[in-house]
Amino acid sequence: MNLPGGKKIVEYLLYLLSFSLPFYGIITNIITILLIITIVFSIKFVQNFSNLSKDKKIFLIVFILLYIVQIAGLTNTQNFSNGFFVLEKTLSLLLFPLIFIALGDLSISLIKRILKIFVLGCFIASLICICNALLVNYSLNVMTSFLPALYDISMSKI
Repeated sequence: MNLPGGKKIVEYLLYLLSFSLPFYGIITNIITILLIITIVFSIKFVQNFSNLSKDKKIFLIVFILLYIVQIAGLTNTQNFSNGFFVLEKTLSLLLFPLIFIALGDLSISLIKRILKIFVLGCFIASLICICNALLVNYSLNVMTSFLPALYDISMSKI
């Protein structure tokens, strides 16, 4: 089953994913799931895996083995909720190589656009963090915890 315009949908989902990485995890998880579903239904998924070179197959096997080691590590834990949390966090080590191998060769221009959008997301997330720190410190009337040398006065005197 091939979706019409599947390559464009995947491209836009890659943009959204790269922008959302610095933000809250639920958004990133939803976009990752949508990306995987779109890749499976829109691209010749099985054909891309059968045409892999030996180096890429070894690369993929290493990531699969890493995740299997993480799963085997669950047998040695008493805290399964923490163990499954660790599995969830390391799932990206398995999924992202699968996604990029399934996509095949990406153009340099697409990779540059993805990286620029990621930098933009990081910049916006940084601005949000700085504004939040200023707001919290201003509401507490103690700016010394934000920039101690610059704001070493009480904000109520300004």
